[in-house]
Amino acid sequence: MLISTRHKFVILSNRKCASTSLVFSLRTLCDGVFDSDHRLRHTSYSEYQQYIMPFLRLKVGDEIDSYDVYSLFREPAEWMYSWYRFRNRHEISPEVQPDHWEYAGHLTWQQYLLDAMQPNPPKYASVGRQCDFVTGMDGTRKGLHLIRYEDLDAFLLNIQNKMGQELKLRRLNVSPEKTSELTDVDIRYCRSVLVQDYEIYDNIAAL
Repeated sequence: MLISTRHKFVILSNRKCASTSLVFSLRTLCDGVFDSDHRLRHTSYSEYQQYIMPFLRLKVGDEIDSYDVYSLFREPAEWMYSWYRFRNRHEISPEVQPDHWEYAGHLTWQQYLLDAMQPNPPKYASVGRQCDFVTGMDGTRKGLHLIRYEDLDAFLLNIQNKMGQELKLRRLNVSPEKTSELTDVDIRYCRSVLVQDYEIYDNIAAL
């Protein structure tokens, strides 16, 4: 998560949405930074409202109400596929880290997807849902500006204009390259089970 009191914005770090790249590229330009510890970096919208916003109000007053709060949101099937690729990376494979709980390289993409959709998924497939990350304390997304992950460059230009300073994104913590594309069957299945995520994604206006 990034907070700029100088430029009055907050960027929430949704997982698998360039969060590491954004934090480490903009950290020197912001006043509040949650970076290395993923438990802090991936503070959700409801957690921000419940814990971070009251602290900011105490420190900077009611100007906090004028801050723009942003979160990227990725096409849901692509988001899930990125998780699968990320948990196939060599550095957590058995020959490097035996019994690493995240490793899913022994699974096909289709099996991983099925496992991730279970009510109580195994640890390697437990990734949560984007819809939960962007939902506030009142059950809505009021006050949150959602940006499609595909519009990352346009979003950075928006932030650059706010700061009046050129920004260069460092690509960090990326998933391994795709070995195949998502099929129409994959996408239809994801649409059937990730209904809330798609409802949100389909209603985000392109930049």
